[in-house]
This record gives sequence, structure tokens and C-alpha cells, in this order.
Amino acid sequence: MERLPLFGGHELNSLIAFNHGKAITTEDFLAHAIALSKLLPQHQQAINLCEDRYYFLLVFVAALLREQTTLFPPNRAHDTIENMYSDHGSSYIVSDRPAEYKAFNCFDCTVKTAPATVEKIPTIAADHLCAILYTSGSSGKPTSHQKTWGMLVRGAHLTGKQLAVPEGCHLLSTVPPQHMFGLETSIMLSLQYGCAIDNQRPLFPADIASALNSLPPPRALITTPLQ
Repeated sequence: MERLPLFGGHELNSLIAFNHGKAITTEDFLAHAIALSKLLPQHQQAINLCEDRYYFLLVFVAALLREQTTLFPPNRAHDTIENMYSDHGSSYIVSDRPAEYKAFNCFDCTVKTAPATVEKIPTIAADHLCAILYTSGSSGKPTSHQKTWGMLVRGAHLTGKQLAVPEGCHLLSTVPPQHMFGLETSIMLSLQYGCAIDNQRPLFPADIASALNSLPPPRALITTPLQ
């Protein structure tokens, strides 16, 4: 069975994220993710509703380490979440804002954990079904798209090459990570292309400019044409 590294383009001492201005190394991030993975509920699927991009990345990796599949809802409407939760019998909801999802017995990913020991970069089975994403449903019922770890890894390397992303680039994204574009750029590029993602998700032009200026070069903005 083919296995692919969790991180591509990263050494343990390289940067993988900026969390509220603090630079996070791959080793520190992995220590946090391993510790969190041991606390996750024993279910097959995780519905990742984290608003903060660092916590989203952390939970996504923790679920990978537990060989779980992350479900990406098309929106945050209560009915949508309830339907997804009931359709997937072995699922649980995880968020950095658990109070908003009390009805679902939400797992709080901000729980304090003692850093785990990191010996080496883990590998993930290439055929592991790590994500199920849904279309917005604007043209009908949302349809699902299944992504294996191998598919996401190959996509990250193609994206990085096609966009000519410089080595060690620092990324700022206005796109939610629960969408395919946001997952491929802000999450997978940080895991597989040696980039570091900022946890901020600014909206207004002045806030975007300020957030970009807070990152060291080289840096890039991930956004949409509309914005």
C-alpha cells in the first residue's frame, strides 16, 4: 500500500502557520495535532466547522492521524448541519466555537493539550478517503465529491506549480477552508508545498492589506474574483 508523507516541502523546523502573529513550526504544529488526535471521538467521520484557519488545519490533520474522513458541509445553516449529521451515522461535529453547536454535542478543539513527542513526519495511506466535499446546491441538491489523500497531495503539487508559488511562501486567504478551492490552496499548499498559512480571514480591503503586511515575504493572497 502506497503511503505519502503528511508534509511535503517541510522540515520539522520550518514554518507551517502563523497563529495570531505567532510563527508555528512544523514540529510544534505536529506535536499539537498528535495530542489532539488522541482526544478525538472514536467515529469514522469528522464534520469540521472550525472558523479559525489554524484550528481547521489542526483538526484536519488530527483526523488524518486517526484515519478519519473529514466532511465539508456546503454551508453553516442549521438544517444542513443536522441533515449531514444524521446522514452519516458515525460522525461527530468539531469546532473552535462549540457553544454554537450544543445541540450536536460538539467536540471543542480548543481544549488544552500537552504537546506530544514528535519523532518523525507521519505518512498517510494514499488511498485513504480523507475528505468528502459538497457543492453549494445553488443549482439543485448538493452533490458530494470524494477525495483521497493521494488525490489531494497530487492536486497541491500541481496547484503550486501552475500558480508558480515561490518556495517558503506565506499565504493569506479570504476563502473558507471548507470549500474545495479553500482546501486546495490554504490547507493543502501549507501541508504539501512548503507554505505557511495565516489563521486570519480578513474581509475589508484595509484589513487585507494590513494582514498581508504583517507577513514576511514572499507572501501571496488567496481570494476570489468577486472579492
